[in-house]
Amino acid sequence: MQRFFMYLLACIPPAGAAGQTYQLPVSRHTPVVIAHRGDHTVFPDNSLTAFQKAIELGVDYVEVDVRTTKDDSLIAVHNSVLTLADGSRKEVREMTYAEVQMQAPHIPTFRQVLSLCRNKVNIYLDFKDADVLTTWQLVQWAGMQKQMVVYVNTMSQYYQWHTAVPVMPLMGSVPDSITTADALRVFLQQHALAAVDGSVGGYSKPMLQLLAKQKVEVWLDVQQKRETPDSWNKALQEAPGGLQTDHPAALLRYLQQQQPHALKTRVDSILWNFNHHPEQMLVVAHRADHNNYPENSLPAIQKAIDAGIDIVELDVRETKDKVLVVMHDKDIQRTTNGKGLVSDVTYAELQRFHLLHDGKVTNAVIPRVEEALRLTKGKIMVDLDFKAGTASAREATFALVKKLHMQQEVLFFAYDEEDAVAARQLDFEVPVMLRVHNPAEVHKALQVGGYPVLHIDDSFYSDTLIQQVRLAGLRVWSNALGDYDDKEEVQPGTGFTELFTTQPLLNVVQTNYPEQLLAFLRKKGWHK
Repeated sequence: MQRFFMYLLACIPPAGAAGQTYQLPVSRHTPVVIAHRGDHTVFPDNSLTAFQKAIELGVDYVEVDVRTTKDDSLIAVHNSVLTLADGSRKEVREMTYAEVQMQAPHIPTFRQVLSLCRNKVNIYLDFKDADVLTTWQLVQWAGMQKQMVVYVNTMSQYYQWHTAVPVMPLMGSVPDSITTADALRVFLQQHALAAVDGSVGGYSKPMLQLLAKQKVEVWLDVQQKRETPDSWNKALQEAPGGLQTDHPAALLRYLQQQQPHALKTRVDSILWNFNHHPEQMLVVAHRADHNNYPENSLPAIQKAIDAGIDIVELDVRETKDKVLVVMHDKDIQRTTNGKGLVSDVTYAELQRFHLLHDGKVTNAVIPRVEEALRLTKGKIMVDLDFKAGTASAREATFALVKKLHMQQEVLFFAYDEEDAVAARQLDFEVPVMLRVHNPAEVHKALQVGGYPVLHIDDSFYSDTLIQQVRLAGLRVWSNALGDYDDKEEVQPGTGFTELFTTQPLLNVVQTNYPEQLLAFLRKKGWHK
């Protein structure tokens, strides 16, 4: 707890300096496992081989040190000074990247590190010496905005990141002079941190309780030349959110023995696959599991959850009195025993009608979007198909997602680039899925960056095009709705076989038959 804000603790930051903290990236383990400078006891620290080995081990984060060279290249290196071949020493800041490579060819550029890590592992970025906006531009280029936490070493770095990139979760050290919960409370009020580091025994029990109450994770530094189960166990007694280690393979084995069920919630497992395992197919239930219950109803959503589906698609509309409801059509005649446009009636009036299933009236009613999201939280991802159409309804939808702390559990479906821009301006934390209509739009989306998944049509699918999307680290979503589902209904297995024969690089599929698709994929070994 010695590095952060060492010299300006007494300085009271401007009003609102703390503000909103942002969620840490989705991780697989509890606590998260951080490979200090990669697996550097086997390979050179901060090298691509060290990071690759850590990825193969299955760590949650690699810790990466970033510095700037004389020619403004961002590189991954810990020390500010390099020892040259002749024994002399020189500042990294005074060397070009070519000169660095001559002395230490294993030192990669930050761009190379991002390319290696994206969609494979999160990055714990130790921000040694670099420009904030230049770093952020590279992070955006790689599409790793939601796969990173930045460790800030100084007050200046904190304010630069907090001001220029407020969506980035920040981490820092609590000054050694802070030894009580009351002093810590003041510190946290002044600094919006998602996590703090520290050593085992560095925080008193009241301080740990306060950090937990304020949802600030504690990531303990256990790295040393010799780490043992005893040292790890002492750290675990403090219930840390993360452990930074020099021996990731051994620590992972130990945690697996001690905590065989380390995943937090079911949706964390889905999100882990979504973000880090593109080879794993994901199944989307169109309007929930509406073969067994009314479409877009709470029972249909629950059935999709119970069946182990990955994503449920829900349609969002707005009533006359500005209540967000789950309904596909503009009017309610097809899906309920009533008539009228959703936008022309109040929510109370809608509640007088009941949803239909196979033409029969059921006990289910049109749910509010909030009810649906509360049901899905922690259990299944949600694709929000926004049909309300107004800017105010879009803002209300994003506000609701934020209120429920579900920014990482939803996808916001944008029908075109204009929709996508409007959505991303509201809340960069909410991932946007852009529908692309031709190869040109695909290429533009890749150039703009920041999309975790693109919704394509089979009309312009080609292996060459989709391979570019996959190589950029994006998922590819397509629909089985229509011909493929129709064939599946007539003869199980035929429709899905044709889909993956003609579009083999898909890895997210929306269908009216989610349970059948799930069984099909598991039989093929394409879904866990």
